[in-house]
Amino acid sequence: KPGEGACLRVCFPLDESNSPSRSEPLPQAVVTGGSGLVLVVDDEEFLRVLCARMLGRMGYEVVLAASGREALEIYRERSKDIVFVILDLIMPEMDGVEVHEKITAINPEARVIMTSGYHQQEIATRFAGRGMSGFIQKPYRFTDFEEIIRTVIESPEK
Repeated sequence: KPGEGACLRVCFPLDESNSPSRSEPLPQAVVTGGSGLVLVVDDEEFLRVLCARMLGRMGYEVVLAASGREALEIYRERSKDIVFVILDLIMPEMDGVEVHEKITAINPEARVIMTSGYHQQEIATRFAGRGMSGFIQKPYRFTDFEEIIRTVIESPEK
């Protein structure tokens, strides 16, 4: 928005033409023994599928929603089975803030992990006092994704 500034992240491929070749393989990400059903809500199909693959690799079952309305229908039907929700902040029609409020109205103990391309500090400010369980920055990195989910699941509080 005008006058509020912006945070940009630019990623360039690493030029390895002058670097020595690696003799050791890169370490593999540790996969946790997750279990249960996770609701992933994002209007971008690629990101829904990416989340589902990462969560599946971690041991979770996944149900996908392409919109806030679809997410709420699924949550109403399956709230007792859903371990946590991964929710995109910016979506058409109904944004993540509104979906979060409606999910926590259904279940005040719901664990909702917000995801966005916005900077984490901005999200923390918007959700202060609203009971957000965690935040995952886009673009996703498996190790960060896994760490945040483990922290949310192991936390005694929502």
